[in-house]
Amino acid sequence: MNDNNYKKELKEKFESLWETHSEHTDNYKASKWDERAVEWNDAFISKSDRDKGRNRAIKSFLLRKGVLTPSTTVIDVGAGMGLTALEFADSVKSIRALDFSKNMCSFGSALMERNGIRNVTFDVCDFNSVNIDSNGWRGSFDLAFASISPAIRSLKAFEKFIALSRGYCCNVSFVHRSKHTDKQTHDDFLSFYTMINILYLNGYYPEVEYYTDPDSKSMYGIALWKV
Repeated sequence: MNDNNYKKELKEKFESLWETHSEHTDNYKASKWDERAVEWNDAFISKSDRDKGRNRAIKSFLLRKGVLTPSTTVIDVGAGMGLTALEFADSVKSIRALDFSKNMCSFGSALMERNGIRNVTFDVCDFNSVNIDSNGWRGSFDLAFASISPAIRSLKAFEKFIALSRGYCCNVSFVHRSKHTDKQTHDDFLSFYTMINILYLNGYYPEVEYYTDPDSKSMYGIALWKV
């Protein structure tokens, strides 16, 4: 088997794995995330504190790489209530936060208002069905960002995610997850290295940094690549 055929076979293998690991359909229901938004909003302080260390680590990594600057435009896919956007806001020009849960977007907008943040806007958007060309989003952002987001867990959605950027993409996923983190399940930790291989076999060269939560001991992979 020549190198081209071998790479093609590997690419098909990892893409198939990515699609298999994306089949957690409950995570694609807006109604489920509307319910979670209410829970998260009610427990905002504890959730904010829990996520703060991870979001600061992500921000620090992106600042060191020169990705977050006063001129950077960001699109955050599956932004939830915008806790990462809240962390990034003072270091970038603007952030467009997408989530298919209207409650997440509503609570996120209120969060920005409370903190006097004017450069973060929320859009209720199902990323799996949205047309990025009709919205004028293709290649329109310096950074396409997603963190533990089921919105990009199909191959088609992942390709669409990359197409948003004219500069960099960053995806944050579980690598190791404590069983005690919460009652929800994510398949991200099963596919982080699948994603890395897909990127490499498509001509991208992701840089990876890891963050371990000191309390839960969950580990996250932060992958950054240039488009």
